[in-house]
Amino acid sequence: MTRALALVLLLAGCEPGPRSFEAPLVLGGASVPAERLNLGEVVYMQRCRGCHGQHGRGDGQYASSMQPRPADLTSGEYPRLGATGGALPTDAQLRDAIVRGVDGTNMGPQPLTGEPLEAVIAYVKTLAPVWREPR
Repeated sequence: MTRALALVLLLAGCEPGPRSFEAPLVLGGASVPAERLNLGEVVYMQRCRGCHGQHGRGDGQYASSMQPRPADLTSGEYPRLGATGGALPTDAQLRDAIVRGVDGTNMGPQPLTGEPLEAVIAYVKTLAPVWREPR
């Protein structure tokens, strides 16, 4: 277990237990270790689920009061990030959206850096099947 994962679990007040990912996944053409995906899931559930929902469909507990509604991260469409015409956003575009927020939406800046930030970027990719297609 990495220090970052141990720290997140400690801060979350939970013991390491069963995780969703036991093997690496290829996302956007790159292999992502299960450990990173599991850390990303923890970060997502703490910081993103309230708006984007448990499964990333933009249906979190706060979503109904937001205009525009939070993005459906399962759709594989990212026009607010400048990725259009079926193009997937780069990690830099995803990182920028998370760290700086998205203008014209309720997506505010998230104070994430380092491994937790990279892990949540990887986890968000697991929510849309398009990331698992060969590139």
